[in-house]
Amino acid sequence: MSKWELRVEEPDKAPRTVPCHAGLRVGRHPSNDLVLDDAKASAFHAKFAEGVDGGLAILDCGSTNKTLIESGPILSDGESYPIRCGLTLTIGRTTIVVSGGPQEGTGSAAELAFAEQSTLPGAVAEQARAAAEQARLAAEKIRSLEAEKAREAAAKEAAAKEAAAKEAAAKEAAAKEAAAKEAAAKEAAAKEAAAKEAAAKEAAAKEAAAKEAAAKEAAAK
Repeated sequence: MSKWELRVEEPDKAPRTVPCHAGLRVGRHPSNDLVLDDAKASAFHAKFAEGVDGGLAILDCGSTNKTLIESGPILSDGESYPIRCGLTLTIGRTTIVVSGGPQEGTGSAAELAFAEQSTLPGAVAEQARAAAEQARLAAEKIRSLEAEKAREAAAKEAAAKEAAAKEAAAKEAAAKEAAAKEAAAKEAAAKEAAAKEAAAKEAAAKEAAAKEAAAKEAAAK
């Protein structure tokens, strides 16, 4: 009989340990046996299944970001890899370390071989820690690059909006200035027309007064 366990280290969460068995499903969807709070993990990311040798294997279920086996194989849809004690898996930003295996000499030949390998003095555990650290650094680098790209895109968008706002303000100011000049020109034209009309009336009044005076003088003679 084999007793497998998984140490699950999700982003910004305390590590937890869960039992592992054939058929255990892993992903973000709440119907999974092992539900991950990890945006980089797929809804139905992977599952543990019986291997060809009777042991357990991790199987990718068509995940978007695939399943990383330590620093080596990357599983795509339908690909599997036999698990062993000390094996490190990376799903999204989550690190999963396998522990346990065949108990009291029982289990498949492959399980016994993995268990024997796990007894090497600290070697497997050290490899697991190194692989987990590599995966963490790689994920951190990806997040950093994504954040930098997002900042650059936001800066470009803000600059474009500012330029558009300045252009709109300049057009509005030009339109107001043109309207003010047009209003001033109309006002000047109206004043000029009024002055001409007043001058014409004054000239007509003087002419009428002269004619009247001449008529009176002629009548007096």
